[in-house]
Amino acid sequence: MFKNSIICLIFLLKSSNVLSDTIQCQYSDQGYKIYDTSLEDYKRLTGYGCNIINISPAGLEHQIEIQGKHLKSNNDNDVTFVAFFVDETYINLEKFGSQFCEKFKNLQVVQIVRGQIREVQLDSLKNCKNLKYLDFSENEIREVSEDLLTGNTKLTQLSMQDNKLKLIPENWLINQKDLEELWLGSNKLKNLPTNFLKSATKLKYLDLESNEFETLSPKMLENLQKLEILNFGSNKISEIPQNAFNSLTNLKSLSLNDNKLHSISPGWFSNLKNLESLDLSDNMIDKIHKDDFEPLTKLESLYINGNGIKSIDSNLFENLHNLKYLGLAENEISELPAGVFAYLVNLEELDLHDNQLTVIHADSFGHLKNLYKLTLQDNQIESFDKRIIDNTAIYEIDMRNNECSNEYVQKRNRIGTKLSSCFENYEPIADDKFLGDIF
Repeated sequence: MFKNSIICLIFLLKSSNVLSDTIQCQYSDQGYKIYDTSLEDYKRLTGYGCNIINISPAGLEHQIEIQGKHLKSNNDNDVTFVAFFVDETYINLEKFGSQFCEKFKNLQVVQIVRGQIREVQLDSLKNCKNLKYLDFSENEIREVSEDLLTGNTKLTQLSMQDNKLKLIPENWLINQKDLEELWLGSNKLKNLPTNFLKSATKLKYLDLESNEFETLSPKMLENLQKLEILNFGSNKISEIPQNAFNSLTNLKSLSLNDNKLHSISPGWFSNLKNLESLDLSDNMIDKIHKDDFEPLTKLESLYINGNGIKSIDSNLFENLHNLKYLGLAENEISELPAGVFAYLVNLEELDLHDNQLTVIHADSFGHLKNLYKLTLQDNQIESFDKRIIDNTAIYEIDMRNNECSNEYVQKRNRIGTKLSSCFENYEPIADDKFLGDIF
């Protein structure tokens, strides 16, 4: 995103943290977000050509006023990155525009984190014409002006996560034609205005986790054809319109975990042909059907943990040939139908811990030649057919807290001696012979 030789100013506003005056390092393309304020972490960040400046807050209110002496630079036009990392200190943004945006004409990155900011003045960013990345996360912002970003038409990444936002102006992003990533997680949003994302047609990442959404508007996402990652986890969603995701033809990851969904509608995923990861864990879903996942032929990870699922049909996963991870833990499944996983020829990890399984038959995992890890912890398993081990590539099994064994198998050569009490008709074999027979 940025050229190599840049100048970056990082202000560590923490009275208990004493740093040397200046630290120099080089910029790299590996990333540019910094969250920790420890000196050692900055030394490890080989990615920034930065001056790291320590400023101690003064006064009873712990307020920071950036002075001219803090803003010295050999060439102001080379300063593209300004970051503030604050620890229980109030930072005044009233003069930010004149102190920073006017001085550093090429400023591209502004991060002001943990600054107890309650309000962002309308003129604060007006002169930051080249701003590409703006991060106001972990503050106390309750509202934003509709015109706040009017002059910032080059933004590609915007973070307002972990604030106290309840409402977002409908036209707040109207000029953000280049926006690619938007973080609004950990606020108090119950909905987004219908046209809020209408102009953000280049958006690839949208995080709305940990808000108070109860439903999704059918038109909220309709212009986001380039969206790849969508996170609605940890909300209160109990209802999703059939066509809510119809426009998201390039979506690769969808998180709906930790909501109040009672069932899955096949219409949700009908256009999600490129979806690779789906998280439906920790909802109230008690039944899943084959049609629920039928369009998701490219899916690689499926999380359905922590629901109330009691049974699964034998053809449930028939179309999920590319699935590598399947999480069915913390449900109420008591039986695995013969061949239920037979279509999952690329499955590598299967998690069934904390269910009500009592018997594991050999045909339960038929055709899973690539299965590497099997988790069956916290069930009620009394017997386990040894042929499961012979017919798969299983290297790791977790059988803790079952009726037949409390052992945890980490390596195949331990299976012969550590799980014999679980296997039907099993004759103990020395570890070396067991390995020889398999490999």
